[in-house]
Amino acid sequence: MDRMAQINRLIRQAISPIILDLLSDSIIAISHVDTSKDLSYCDISVMDLSNQDEKVAFLNSKAKLIRSELSDKVKLRKLPLIRFHRDQSEEKADKIDQLLREI
Repeated sequence: MDRMAQINRLIRQAISPIILDLLSDSIIAISHVDTSKDLSYCDISVMDLSNQDEKVAFLNSKAKLIRSELSDKVKLRKLPLIRFHRDQSEEKADKIDQLLREI
C-alpha cells in the first residue's frame, strides 16, 4: 500500500468517530478520503440518507474543531486542512446509466 493510501485510511478511521459524535442523530458514511500529496488538504466525501447538503455545510463549519480532534489521534508531520463534500457517485452512476440507455 502506498503512503497516500495509508494516510487516507488513517484519517478515515480516525475521523469517523468524531463525525458520528457531531452528527449522532444521523446515519452518515464517509465514502471517500483524498489527501493532497503535500498534505495541504484532505477532501472527504460524505453520504447521508437525507439533508446531505445541510450536513456537509455543518461539517465544514466544524472543520477546525474536527481537525483539532483529529490532531490528537493522527500523528503526521503536517495535518491537512479538512474539506467536506457531498458524495456524488450515485448521481454520476445514474447519469451514466441514463446515457447508456440512450445509446
